[in-house]
Amino acid sequence: MSYLKPSFFLLGPSKTGTTSLFFSLKAHPQLAAPFKKEMLFFAHRYRKGIDWYLSRFPEDDGTGKKTYESTPGYFANWLTPHRMKCDGFGDAKFIIILRNPVDRFISHYKHFRSYNIIFEDPVDRPQYVTNQIKKDPSWTGESRSFEEILTKKNSMYYKDGEYINYLKLWFDFFPKKQFLILDFRELKNNYSSVITQVEDFIGIDRVELPIEHLNAKEQWTRWRDVDTITEEQIKYLKNHYRPYNQALYNFLGRGFKWEEDKIIV
Repeated sequence: MSYLKPSFFLLGPSKTGTTSLFFSLKAHPQLAAPFKKEMLFFAHRYRKGIDWYLSRFPEDDGTGKKTYESTPGYFANWLTPHRMKCDGFGDAKFIIILRNPVDRFISHYKHFRSYNIIFEDPVDRPQYVTNQIKKDPSWTGESRSFEEILTKKNSMYYKDGEYINYLKLWFDFFPKKQFLILDFRELKNNYSSVITQVEDFIGIDRVELPIEHLNAKEQWTRWRDVDTITEEQIKYLKNHYRPYNQALYNFLGRGFKWEEDKIIV
């Protein structure tokens, strides 16, 4: 039995619209989507082996369809690009969506803070949830306040938005031409244009696809109240990310002008 091998990856980062893009692309006739989103293989399930990983994709029916994977956690995982290169994905293409890091930070926090979690299959729990449940079976989301989170400079909330650190790593393993870097605002405001860019980049026909503006995954349920986020806290985050943003602009030769954005919470 022969399985399709992913030819491109939606790398993330988290909270940048990869879920929406993943489900939109499922409707393309030249793509055969994997059986599930966020396989986490190259980050947390690598010990299962490459054969296990490939078996999670559709069988090759000889029609020339392509398949792909979407795992936002890959972008900020230091081991992932090395593992991909070693496992024969050197010619793969990568799609990265960059979002104003302050906006992304707040969205990431709200995501963890606001949802309780219900799973039918414990094997499919995202790794970060698995870790929390091992510590506390009653865990239902982020319990820390936003003010407390701001003091944790080494947390994923901060690190996932320090894009330049991870882009440099990815470009060490793969040439720049294999990356399509998108602006989250384009995905939000001109979705069809982004779809066209993606189709051209991965080499499939331009087809009008459904617009999937998804704000939550199916496994997340029931909102909880969140604490207030102040203008002063937003200013603090802007100051934190300013040097990282400038380094990113210089590295890419492209400015996103995030400093001009009005952050709405």
